[in-house]
Amino acid sequence: LSASFFTEDPKSYQQNDEDIHAAVFLVNVALYRLLVAHGIRADVLIGQSAGERAALVAAGSLTLEDGLKAIHSRTLAVLEMPTDDP
Repeated sequence: LSASFFTEDPKSYQQNDEDIHAAVFLVNVALYRLLVAHGIRADVLIGQSAGERAALVAAGSLTLEDGLKAIHSRTLAVLEMPTDDP
């Protein structure tokens, strides 16, 4: 992931969507688990994009493995979308 976030020349920065979506998902799940480990519980969980899947994993509605599979499938679908401006 470091190549996605750090570069010597800021003008050459390129976001690697294949890594970023998985990283956002995993960080969200990890942060939730850290909060729970410290006794902090949420009544409601929401998210957007990768955060939606993280919220489902945190709520116990989706396994971590299934969440990662969903993120992978979604990322591949997004990358296949046409980027031409109509």
